[in-house]
Amino acid sequence: MAFIRWKKNRFGIRQAYLVYSYRDKDGMPRHRTLAYLGATGEISASRIPELERKHQDLAIPWHEITGKPYPNVDIQARNLSDAELLTQLSLLRKNRGYSLLALAAAIRERGIMAVESAHGEEAVTARALGRWETLFRLREISDESPVGKRLVPVLRQLL
Repeated sequence: MAFIRWKKNRFGIRQAYLVYSYRDKDGMPRHRTLAYLGATGEISASRIPELERKHQDLAIPWHEITGKPYPNVDIQARNLSDAELLTQLSLLRKNRGYSLLALAAAIRERGIMAVESAHGEEAVTARALGRWETLFRLREISDESPVGKRLVPVLRQLL
């Protein structure tokens, strides 16, 4: 049986693989990766014949294989309190397809170039945003902090 497996890499980015499930000679379940499908998890119609040729030794109903969207938890930012929005920032960002770099750029485009933090006036960069995400998730920075108060309105617009 072949199926789409979603995994997160060490950066938290989801990636899809086409995986074949079988049992070895001892009856133990095993998986064999047939193809890397990337962040979309889609298999184009032109790729199926290529995979079929490459793995012709496997009894796979190739016509039944379709890419499935990632089982997304669709969190609506408008339904979250400010504190919940900040603690869920990483998940919301990834579900909306933003990298740290892209989200930092979008925040700067809306006029917020720097934010007052525990480290003083800090530029809105991918590195700073990544650190703030972690601190929000761990609740070491609250929605009442200068960073939280400054970012929440913009994050509600973007996410």
